[in-house]
Amino acid sequence: MTSQESYPIKNFMTTDPITIDANASIEEAIQTMETSGVRHLPVLKDKYLVRVISDRDLAKVIQDSSSEKLFEVNEVMSPSPYTAFPEEEMKNVLQVIWQSYSPRKTLPNSIQIHREYYS
Repeated sequence: MTSQESYPIKNFMTTDPITIDANASIEEAIQTMETSGVRHLPVLKDKYLVRVISDRDLAKVIQDSSSEKLFEVNEVMSPSPYTAFPEEEMKNVLQVIWQSYSPRKTLPNSIQIHREYYS
């Protein structure tokens, strides 16, 4: 991708993601991730996205839990997921994500979108 090219995020989005209900158990979340081969699950409440749960969220609660308490997804899910509209440009989405995880505030020029992998 040259600096002049850009693609809408809809070209890279999963159109029918595997989701989980906010009241599901973490055991159900683990099983869903394992059988589906995913590391993140959008968490829904009444068919609306409320958060996202990741394999890291689950690993942390399992590691930190000293009791036999059965947790629900809504107790361990990641706060405030970043969401994007399908029409947003991939470069802009990557910039926002990069800024949230990196002390560098600009996206390196070496990061390129390899569209052929997503076509």
